[in-house]
Amino acid sequence: MSINAMIRAYHDEMDAHRFRERKRIDALKASVPGLSAIEAAIDEAAIAAIKHQNAAGAADPAARARIDALKAQKRALLAEHHIDPEDLRVRERCPRCHDTGYADGAMCVCLKKRLSKAAFSRFDLSPRAEEENFDTFRLDVYPESKDGIPVRSVMAGVLATFRDYCARFDDIDENYLFTGVPGLGKTFLSGCIAAELIDRGYLVVYLTAEHLVRALIDRFRAKDDGGIDEALAGCDLLIIDDFGAEYSSDFSAKQLFEVINGRLLSGGKMIISTNLNLADIQNLYDRRLASRIAGHFKPIGFYGNDIRLIKRRERSQK
Repeated sequence: MSINAMIRAYHDEMDAHRFRERKRIDALKASVPGLSAIEAAIDEAAIAAIKHQNAAGAADPAARARIDALKAQKRALLAEHHIDPEDLRVRERCPRCHDTGYADGAMCVCLKKRLSKAAFSRFDLSPRAEEENFDTFRLDVYPESKDGIPVRSVMAGVLATFRDYCARFDDIDENYLFTGVPGLGKTFLSGCIAAELIDRGYLVVYLTAEHLVRALIDRFRAKDDGGIDEALAGCDLLIIDDFGAEYSSDFSAKQLFEVINGRLLSGGKMIISTNLNLADIQNLYDRRLASRIAGHFKPIGFYGNDIRLIKRRERSQK
């Protein structure tokens, strides 16, 4: 499903919600004898008051008093039937945009979250990433030091850096390259960042390099409706996980270059996670792609022991 189709689905859902709400309100009103007559009288009195405003625009005091008296009758009738006046209003799912999907001339947080979740379900090969968050990122699984590196202190700094990155996302234009051997938390931290930004109302696309290449090939072979292109172009942050593990060919390298270079040219933000170091990337990929990554991404090194083995041991001891 393309982004435009997802937006249409959102509006269809909101229309259905409003329809159900109107049906609920109509049924509630029908259960209160005399309520419809009072509401009709209020409307008639309000129209009459507008027609008889004086030249200065002031309302007729008598008309205002009649409207107030009718509203008091309505409140008393509702109280007699134990109905909260708020129950006669459409219950909006998003008070910020009033269920339109847009607020203050921009896409609302609620719609962005919907698109992000759809991007997760369609493009992400690691659904658990949506459940990962900063509160579950454990520093205790990192050793105090290893090979002369104060690992836990370094990783605490990395965690603080990306908490701040999410809090000040609009003000930080840096792209990042997460590097380190497997099992050090690169994918987990990527999921934390994605989940936090989605909660803050940003549109995030998170996928592995292998899945990205496969989606681009499907699009090239006309097996995709173009949704991947819309997702890559329209997201606030693109996270490419496990870069270097995808099937390598001239075509896949060219597709990766087009995606990364296109995001750089448009100012789109990216995080790439890889088990490779910069020297490996320069050896495996052509000069253009390697130079874009070396020149436009800030490397963030991950250190320590294989966290997956540590957690596996913990589970076996329970």
